[in-house]
Amino acid sequence: MRVEGICGSFTRTVPALLPVVQSTWAAWKALHPDTTVVSFDQGFSRNYNQYPYGSYDRVGDTSLLFQQSFVDPRRPAKELVLGIRQGAAAKAWAYGTLGERTAVSDVGGDRAVVVVYDAEAEMAVAFSRDVAGSRLTFQVVEDRGFPFRLRDTELFAP
Repeated sequence: MRVEGICGSFTRTVPALLPVVQSTWAAWKALHPDTTVVSFDQGFSRNYNQYPYGSYDRVGDTSLLFQQSFVDPRRPAKELVLGIRQGAAAKAWAYGTLGERTAVSDVGGDRAVVVVYDAEAEMAVAFSRDVAGSRLTFQVVEDRGFPFRLRDTELFAP
């Protein structure tokens, strides 16, 4: 995967990648109840309660904002994915392959990870599985409510 500027004074510069979490507002507020947002009173006549990009958030809708020379038919074009990158290695998990609520043990690059996913929250996050010299495997403990809990199967087997 190549990540670099392609025009102007940023040509061939490599931007710093930052971690990001995407979720529903309800899920974010459940995890971070003290979060505040900017006021709707910004002096602009924009409806901040409406998604601004038409049908772009609908996975089954095939219309795209920009013409594409190739669209890979293996997954829906607008499907959300969680991607991680370690050095030159990168890996992505399509939300549609993860089920409703899960903890998937996997490897991205040379790092063992657990991908935690909740479909209702529309959120996937990756964590390292290497903890204090042990490589752990996790399972969902509590399948109701949000956030849910995980248990490692090595140290805390039922």
